[in-house]
Amino acid sequence: MTGEQRYISNELTHLVGGKLTSYKAQYKILIKILKEGYITYPPHEEKNRSIRLLFTHYKADFTKNELYVPSMVCFCDIPVCDLSIHIKKYSPFGLAFDKKFIASKGGGPVYYVPKTAAPAWPVGQDSVEDRGHVFDQKIKECYRLLDDLACAKNEWSDRAGSVQRFLGGSIFAYTKCFDHTLMDKHDDNYYFEREWRVLGNLKFSIKDVKRIIIPENYAVKFRKDFPDYCGQLIFSTSNPAAVGG
Repeated sequence: MTGEQRYISNELTHLVGGKLTSYKAQYKILIKILKEGYITYPPHEEKNRSIRLLFTHYKADFTKNELYVPSMVCFCDIPVCDLSIHIKKYSPFGLAFDKKFIASKGGGPVYYVPKTAAPAWPVGQDSVEDRGHVFDQKIKECYRLLDDLACAKNEWSDRAGSVQRFLGGSIFAYTKCFDHTLMDKHDDNYYFEREWRVLGNLKFSIKDVKRIIIPENYAVKFRKDFPDYCGQLIFSTSNPAAVGG
């Protein structure tokens, strides 16, 4: 992060064990990730198995983030000085990578859609639909047209299938609807996280890790577990900028 701004960071942070109820269990997950050199997507099955990167549920609504369900690992683009809300929401244990490293693995930022905002383009005379309804309607309409072309068995079928895969894997897998009226600390205020995604599992080496985030009382144990770690270590207090290690 440069000294001129605190809006974004040069590092992308992944917090671990957010659904676990104890620091001990969360620390165990962090150590497992660091020793194996893999961050895996839920349900965290065998890392080398054949994977399907995107599941499409055509009857689900796009605005509920259920139409496209990518197999992914997620990161937040938040400067370390401003991580406290994210840490409280998810976990006090995490690791961070250089943004260039995540980009080299195919990662990219999420495109956020404010679902209750007004449509960004005309959708019909006297229409009162919000942007979320437009996305729900038009994306399904788009895929119905592409399906018809793909099933036509003519010169358009292969091209339609290719466009369909591109839209799903490169556009909609990186798109997320949110409610822009929520408070910063609300669990569903996704926009506040400035999320980046990598489809599939992320393989890395310990030298790729730029920063480890842990509670202060785990510092001695961590240094014993990883004596060769040379990156930064910070403590996940209520104000992560206040304490370093």
